Amino acid sequence: MNKSIKVNSVRGLMILFFAGAVASQALAQTYVIPPSDSTTRHVPVISDLAMEQCVSDYNESNWLEQDIKRTTIDEYSQASVDAYNAKIERLNNMTSAFNQNCAGKQSASAAKAAEKLNQSRR
Repeated sequence: MNKSIKVNSVRGLMILFFAGAVASQALAQTYVIPPSDSTTRHVPVISDLAMEQCVSDYNESNWLEQDIKRTTIDEYSQASVDAYNAKIERLNNMTSAFNQNCAGKQSASAAKAAEKLNQSRR
């Protein structure tokens, strides 16, 4: 009986630790500015609102990619495989949209866009 209590206590602590780690990771996510390439002379300029969407899309796709890397797939569960494939498809769509609408473009206030998005998360 005593051994059972210890095992359950350890399991409970492990669950609390894992939940705390997940929560702290979610809180640690902050928006950053997408990298820009200044090797060309003329860089198209987009509106600040469009850049805010680009910053959001860039970060959301990075977070999704991190989530995909941590995902464990149960190969014997169609639902697990389908959920994983849905994440991959979503990431591919987000990456394509970012590349089409944002890559190689700049805004006067990309840093302000990231700051605004970070403040909205608080």
